[in-house]
Amino acid sequence: MKNEHSSSTNQPQYVTINRCNSKNNHRELTNIPEFVKKLFSMLEDNAYPTILSWGLDGKTFVVIEPTEFSKLILPKHFKHGNFASFVRQLNKYDFHKIRHQNDDRPFGHHAWEFCHSHFQYNRKELLRGIKRKTASHTNRKVASSMPASRIYIKSSLPKTLSSSISVPSSSVSLLSSSLSLSKSTTIEKSFEEMRTLTQQINEIQQSHSALTKKLRSLAENHQLMVETIATFNNTMTVQDDYIQDIFQTKNNELHTNASDMFQAYQIARRQQQDKLELIIKYVEERKNQFSSFLLPDQGTLLEPPPPPILVPPTIIPSSDYSPPRWAMAPRVLLAVNSINNGKVIKDQIFQWLQSFGCDVESMFIDPSIDPFHASDQFDLLFVDESIVSEYPSVLSAMRKKNPWVPLVCLCEVTSDQRFIEWMRQGITDVLSRPFEQQSIHKMVCKYCSHLKRP
Repeated sequence: MKNEHSSSTNQPQYVTINRCNSKNNHRELTNIPEFVKKLFSMLEDNAYPTILSWGLDGKTFVVIEPTEFSKLILPKHFKHGNFASFVRQLNKYDFHKIRHQNDDRPFGHHAWEFCHSHFQYNRKELLRGIKRKTASHTNRKVASSMPASRIYIKSSLPKTLSSSISVPSSSVSLLSSSLSLSKSTTIEKSFEEMRTLTQQINEIQQSHSALTKKLRSLAENHQLMVETIATFNNTMTVQDDYIQDIFQTKNNELHTNASDMFQAYQIARRQQQDKLELIIKYVEERKNQFSSFLLPDQGTLLEPPPPPILVPPTIIPSSDYSPPRWAMAPRVLLAVNSINNGKVIKDQIFQWLQSFGCDVESMFIDPSIDPFHASDQFDLLFVDESIVSEYPSVLSAMRKKNPWVPLVCLCEVTSDQRFIEWMRQGITDVLSRPFEQQSIHKMVCKYCSHLKRP
């Protein structure tokens, strides 16, 4: 008896669990898991139909864009944004991934489609049939099928998930096979997830490599374009400087030589005209003298007196100018500023132009009136320099409309650089102060010579 008592005290004490407690635990499992409720609620909300939605027949659900799903939807309902962790949870609740052929993917190549027999559209009452697949759940199933007298739990251990179960050898064998099957299934699914993730990583790396090559090519093209533009800019700058030098040199030569040549031509032309008039007058006088030697009856000539010696007249060049003879009177526009003795200058130049035989129209420059609105009706324009400095857009618009009409700028003493800038803006010639009648006359003869009488 002593030995029996000692042996009984050395053995661990066991507590028998009634079938009633097992039924209560089973009844608690019939409640809908929180994960399943959240997943069904996410699909019912339909807040992101392009990311998460029901399948075509309502018996599956599809994660169309896993990346956006992890960023926008998971953090709102769970404490993470890890898509792989979400897939693992689905596997634990016996959800299965549906695999499609490459050519038969209605939701795209990145979509993940899952199904469960108790997870369907608008069938919330079926959710109670979804259970979590765990080792403890498998143990409870095995224990519920056994008599209550065969189920013992160590009373000396705390009542946790780690509670050990003492069962007969046949039950242990069944439990071991069930656990190994569950473990192999979990491992297989884990390997499947790893393969999927590896494939996605390879695709991302390939895409990153292609994008890197494209960016490198774009950078090289951009650098080549920048170098080409810089070379072109330098070439244009050198060419522009060269053209400016040529233009300035030729302009100085023409401005000096053309004025002298034109003045010499005018003097020689006047001399020839005066000489011709004297010769014609002389011939007419001689003709009248010879007509007195004709006989009225015979119509024959008497013996004429010896002809006088014809001495060509001497023409002395004069510095005074004579108004030119116009085949058509030049039409001239005179536009000056109303300040700085503008009225005096306008009246004086107006009188000079009229004395040259020009048809003159004068006006003061007004910001509200375009002085060039009828520029095509004139043969020559005299304009104050303020139109160049204050209204360059008006001058530019006139030049686009009528690029050929001569425009003389009435200005103060100006530099060669400023004159070149004015020439670019459309100024034909400049006339510096003080204005003289002879300089105005030269400008009229220079730009209206085509209107002179031949």
